[in-house]
Amino acid sequence: MATEGNAANVTGKVSPRLMVVSDLDNTMVDHHDPPNERLQSFNKLWESEFSHDSLLVFSTGRSPVLYEQLRKEKPLLTPGIAITSVGTEIVYGDTLQADKGWEEILDQGWDRNKVVELTKKYPTLKLQADTEQRPHKISFHIEKSEAQKVVPDLTAAFEREKLAAKIIYSGGYDLDILSQAAGKGRALAYLLKKFKSEGRAPKNVLVCGDSGNDIELYEVEGVNGVIVGNAMEELVSWYDSQADKGHVFRATQRCAAGIVEAIKHFKFDSSS
Repeated sequence: MATEGNAANVTGKVSPRLMVVSDLDNTMVDHHDPPNERLQSFNKLWESEFSHDSLLVFSTGRSPVLYEQLRKEKPLLTPGIAITSVGTEIVYGDTLQADKGWEEILDQGWDRNKVVELTKKYPTLKLQADTEQRPHKISFHIEKSEAQKVVPDLTAAFEREKLAAKIIYSGGYDLDILSQAAGKGRALAYLLKKFKSEGRAPKNVLVCGDSGNDIELYEVEGVNGVIVGNAMEELVSWYDSQADKGHVFRATQRCAAGIVEAIKHFKFDSSS
């Protein structure tokens, strides 16, 4: 069900007027909106105002398999770039061509087999589906009460063993172990550095999220951000704890409607 977006723009030599980097589930996609009205409102704005000179990027915790499944279920635009598997994979356009340079960075100091062995000491960690186990990501489910004990203990174990690994916990249930160099924010910073070196740094960047694994996006230097109206407590708590948060907008609208709200708030569209 995916529709045309701006996949071709990523190969252009012109700096994007706006680069929107959005999480998918419960940010761009509202699973409580069967007619997809909020998503369609964003699509309409993007295609009329931005698709000709801007860049759309999806940044999702989903593996490429589940990302493709969502594209078949929902009328998502085709992005110029997709960052999948919690920032461990970067692919381009509709062909999903992998960024090999990013993979080489994530390989440094990453010992997947040793990480897997360490996790076996924690029986409360339940492996997610095989599709969600990726070269630089190992994914589990764990209850919040158990995670509060396991996360610091496992983090300390990584440090003792000198393993380049880190933990991202989100949604009160999902625990991802990534290469230390990975993450949604790190992947975005890599792309921005790459674009700058090529002389096509975006004029504006808007990051969009709803949960804990999106926090890194707001910490990338020079971006503006929106926290959608239906955001989880973990992201709202992070926002409330920040002294400097003028670059982040708290939307009142859910999901993609909140992104549209933010585009108008930051005056990125021609009507503002």
